[in-house]
Amino acid sequence: MKLSTVMKYYTETRGTLVKKYRNLFGQYIFVLSENGKKTKICVGKAFYESTEIGTEWTMGHIQKKLINVRPGIRTSADEIDKLWKMNLQDIWRIADKNQFVIAMSGWLDRKCKGGANPAVLTPEEKAVYVVDSFQSEVNNGGFSQYLYNGSGALAGELLSSLAAIGADCTAEIYRDVLALLPPELPVDELSRNELLDAAITEDISAVMSDADDRFYAYPDDLEELLYRFIMSHKSSFAEAESAEA
Repeated sequence: MKLSTVMKYYTETRGTLVKKYRNLFGQYIFVLSENGKKTKICVGKAFYESTEIGTEWTMGHIQKKLINVRPGIRTSADEIDKLWKMNLQDIWRIADKNQFVIAMSGWLDRKCKGGANPAVLTPEEKAVYVVDSFQSEVNNGGFSQYLYNGSGALAGELLSSLAAIGADCTAEIYRDVLALLPPELPVDELSRNELLDAAITEDISAVMSDADDRFYAYPDDLEELLYRFIMSHKSSFAEAESAEA
């Protein structure tokens, strides 16, 4: 996910915590209310358990992904920019898991030059890059956006990458999408788009829309899985000096 994409979809919600609950999918949900408008945001367990109803918060988020939290006052998007540009040594010191994954996404994006040179990534780095690019695109526009956009160049490696981090439920959803399409999708974006235009009928589009809904139920906590995978393969992530190679 490029910085321009991050900034485009980054929003902040300010309000009073009026309700919190755990939904059917095990996610911890805050409901913030400001001027009669209510917004639901997924949060971490520790923050959920330690926060009281009636407190004021400002939460920065991209779709359902919580990025930063501040009591009461609004923050700027500068923090996202700083995370995206952090060097690897500093990234290892980030305690917040969501911020850690965002910062690592930025570092990997720089290392492979926005996906233009994925060969420089180690297998573990590539798995993280592929999954993170995938979830960002689907969060913002569904499976169709992922397959049509530049990230779709690595669509052939998504199943193995999802398996590597343990996202079995998401892999099952993706298999159902792939079953609707030609067996091999071109890496070249124009060729891939032409193939998809010819293959995706109205009926297939409806099934893909259903797959979007299944993904948005978040049967896998991709952020947590990515974090655990990275921390379990720390030695496979190159030092910052070699990230410009």
